[in-house]
Amino acid sequence: MTDRRELPVAEAPDGELPIERALAGDPAAFEELVRRLQGPAWALARRIVRDRETAFEMVQEAFLKVHVHRAAFIAGQPFEPWFYRILANLCLNAARRSRLRELPSDPSELGRTAAAKEPSPQHAVESRELDRKLAIAFDRLPPRYRAAMALRVDAGFSVEQIAGALDCPAGTVKTLLFRARELMRAWSDGGRP
Repeated sequence: MTDRRELPVAEAPDGELPIERALAGDPAAFEELVRRLQGPAWALARRIVRDRETAFEMVQEAFLKVHVHRAAFIAGQPFEPWFYRILANLCLNAARRSRLRELPSDPSELGRTAAAKEPSPQHAVESRELDRKLAIAFDRLPPRYRAAMALRVDAGFSVEQIAGALDCPAGTVKTLLFRARELMRAWSDGGRP
């Protein structure tokens, strides 16, 4: 599985990074940037808005905003937190507007458990049941909690990177993650928070 925090960035013959070229207006470099980020971006958007079409629209809108507002990017700063802040804000706004309540069509996209060795049939059944409960619990989280958890779990962001993406203090991110975990734990145990 590719580490989504550090996507491979090939250097151009002149030593300039594709991100810099893309933000300078090079269409081929921007296309490459979109190609590299669209999969992880769509997965993150899907987890926040819980709707395939809306997630696709949010990713497209995020790339459009990056292109239109590329002059606002501060050279020398990491690109991905800036991009994910734009995407997360778009997704949170969409989730607030629509208040989607659909369960994911593929619950295995959410809570994943991994066994270090071949699981027994009993363990496999228990693992699938836990995955299902976690998927339902994740789906019930408020949009801001989902965004923080998705950035942490799916994108592998640090607390500081999540704070940058969600435009809030690191302490707030820690609180969001803590509360999200507590809610998911309570809901997956069949209780109420």
